[in-house]
Amino acid sequence: MESDGGAATARAAELPAVDSPEARPGGSTSSVIVSWPTTDLADGYHLSRIDTVTGATVGLVGSCAGVITGTTCTDIGVPDGRWTYRVRAVLGASWAGPWSTHSDPILVETTPIKAAITFPAAGGRYDTGSFDDCGTTGFCGTATPAGGAESTDVRISLKQGHSYWNPVTGAFSGAAEILFPVEHRGGTWLSGFDVNDFRNGNPAYTLRVVARDDAGGSTDDTASFHFKNEKPEPAVVQKPTEPVDPSTPGKATDPAPADDPGMISPGSGESGDGSGPAGGSSGPDGGTKPGDDSDAGDKSGEGEKPGESEKPGKSEKPGKSEKPGKSEKPGDNSKPHEATEPDDATEPEKSVEPEKTPETDGGKGNDDGKAKKEDAAEAEQS
Repeated sequence: MESDGGAATARAAELPAVDSPEARPGGSTSSVIVSWPTTDLADGYHLSRIDTVTGATVGLVGSCAGVITGTTCTDIGVPDGRWTYRVRAVLGASWAGPWSTHSDPILVETTPIKAAITFPAAGGRYDTGSFDDCGTTGFCGTATPAGGAESTDVRISLKQGHSYWNPVTGAFSGAAEILFPVEHRGGTWLSGFDVNDFRNGNPAYTLRVVARDDAGGSTDDTASFHFKNEKPEPAVVQKPTEPVDPSTPGKATDPAPADDPGMISPGSGESGDGSGPAGGSSGPDGGTKPGDDSDAGDKSGEGEKPGESEKPGKSEKPGKSEKPGKSEKPGDNSKPHEATEPDDATEPEKSVEPEKTPETDGGKGNDDGKAKKEDAAEAEQS
């Protein structure tokens, strides 16, 4: 205090600033312990908490609220997020020093980080046709960061037997676990994997996912499954079917050769059934052509139908089956069906007309018999 001519003035001392406090996790997920060094002249301290995202100052509760007489306190009920703290010295009810610098940010995680494997399922059995539940062939799952944090890293490992998958060599060649990064976005992760990289057979595999957030929190999940990767069997090439031998007996669809005397179609002139020349190819009765297989297998008894083989003037007509110069013609035995064919094969009607001369009909002996009968009839009339 100074005096000048009876006048006196007083100047108060200024409280010094406090060094920045330190914030560390408390005994629960929603508590933070804050501490700071002492300062001269102060009989207490004020503390504040700041949201690092919005910059807003949030009121304190618990032992950190109001004037703090010590140099440490525990902030309780802190919500998820990133926070910093600052402190200042106070003296009495009217004096307060400047605010300190901010503490390092601290992350409060009331909800811990989570990571899980969605596909493949634990205990699942898969093959190349069922390994696409992720929208592509590979692995997928979820990764949720803790409250107020961001999941910055998600990695997986794949083990078969005593070997880990090595993405660099493209084989199960790692003796120690190899964690390789996967794509992570929007709370999910995805990693493609070629099914041809699985080992042949049906071995067991173990997939592990590890997630870490930027606050140092981490979690993991595992799933063991089987995958069947068999190489396809080579296709069996069948030999072409051998052609059927037409000479095999019992084949109704194989027609007999026309020039084979031992294979005569039913209804032919030499079948021995009394039908005579009814089977001739161009005989006057319109019989079935020899060698025509359309009726040989299905209508074997057609030559014996009433009205055809016994029809007067057709199968029993004299002078046809015993025509001289035809059936006994030397050197013509290779074609037995021609025995019933008249000289004019295109006009069979002419061979049955009684007006034809013996030279035209080809049966001289029969015409002589007819002439004698006519002479006898004329003699009786006269």
